[in-house]
Amino acid sequence: MKALLLLPALVVLVLSLPATAAEPATKKEPATVAFVKKLYKAHDSDQGPLSENTMTSLSKWFDPSLSAVLFKAVSDDEMAIDFDPFYSGQDREITGLKIVQEVNHDDIEASVLVTFKNFGEPHSLRLHLSNTEHGWRVSNVIYETNDLRSIVSR
Repeated sequence: MKALLLLPALVVLVLSLPATAAEPATKKEPATVAFVKKLYKAHDSDQGPLSENTMTSLSKWFDPSLSAVLFKAVSDDEMAIDFDPFYSGQDREITGLKIVQEVNHDDIEASVLVTFKNFGEPHSLRLHLSNTEHGWRVSNVIYETNDLRSIVSR
């Protein structure tokens, strides 16, 4: 009989323990990093920014200015991109992809560093982001010697 009385008390005690007691605390991922991870996931599954050449598709990932430049280049059939703009190469065998926020300026602009190995060689690039009325969007991709906006504006 005493065991039956102790059972509800034990259940209450267990339920009152914090749910995270056994889990280490984790820091929330910045929205900019989450956006870039989502972009790369979509891109790597061929559903990303350049999978469809429509303003609607482009504006999901790029800010209005870069979307317009990319759309014009595609519409004029003068697409100056003969490489994968998110891996800065034509062919890819990617390992060790890392995405880290470098700078966030008052939730208006941000810079995200992307590092990876392509065919075993280390590479890095920076995505400059703008916080638009629809959320974070890529305003430029900065490579070691050039940038996406300059390439498609030629």
